[in-house]
Amino acid sequence: MRILSFDPGGTTGWALWEGNGDRIGTGYNFGQMGPGDHHLQLQQFVEQQHSGKDFQVVCESFEYRQNQDRTTVSLVSVEYIGVLKLIEQDRSYTFNKVVWQTAAKGKAFWTDDKIKKLGLWWPGHKHAMDALRHLLYYRAFELGDKDLFQKLK
Repeated sequence: MRILSFDPGGTTGWALWEGNGDRIGTGYNFGQMGPGDHHLQLQQFVEQQHSGKDFQVVCESFEYRQNQDRTTVSLVSVEYIGVLKLIEQDRSYTFNKVVWQTAAKGKAFWTDDKIKKLGLWWPGHKHAMDALRHLLYYRAFELGDKDLFQKLK
């Protein structure tokens, strides 16, 4: 199984986890794309990581809040979400629908301290760590991987 998660934006963070059927991970990898335009880079990266049936993409969704100052809203993340939606609709890919998570969902449980306890902290790479939060949330709460909780003790 491979799970690839994204924190889309001017700098897009990504995190990848590979594991076998019993969910024991063979490893994590993470990084960032941008800050310049990286639409094609994002598409090619997903193509390279695509591994067939046991492949899942998780991505932070876009939320516009009514009380948010409209002059500071950055819509660039919507462009990169569009790239992932196009990939999702492309019939040549064989994976489930993209799992969308709110920013709060990924960040609420997986704090910096918890990521550090797992030994996965990468200082200075905020967007990669945010993508990792989404991946960890998906594994722990949607796949029910209790092993992650054991590592926090």
